[in-house]
Amino acid sequence: MSAPLWRSARLEYFRPAPSDAEAIFERYASDPDVTRYLGWPRHRSLEDTLWFLAFSRAAWERDGAGPLLIRCRADGELLGCTGLSVDAPGEVTTGYVLAKDAWGAGYATEALLVRYERARG
Repeated sequence: MSAPLWRSARLEYFRPAPSDAEAIFERYASDPDVTRYLGWPRHRSLEDTLWFLAFSRAAWERDGAGPLLIRCRADGELLGCTGLSVDAPGEVTTGYVLAKDAWGAGYATEALLVRYERARG
């Protein structure tokens, strides 16, 4: 695992890497409850997750921003994903997805506040 791009009180944020594919698939991307209301479909195979990783790499290369994996600082467990999507010059979208066992712990709030603070400079 590479060094985190940054840290918050309980979380660390990493660019997704090919070595993360299985964990992404198993922890959240293939779970129908987790993906029910998201703007992307549930991953039905590891191939879907590998496509996401290629998409992520391209977004970072093109825009200098993209998906970020969220890991617990205490034990390194993958909790989910957040990031920025560049929609147009000066327009970005953010969001998050968390594994079901990470719901209700305030991780989404912490991740989005970090994104906001980093964006403000």
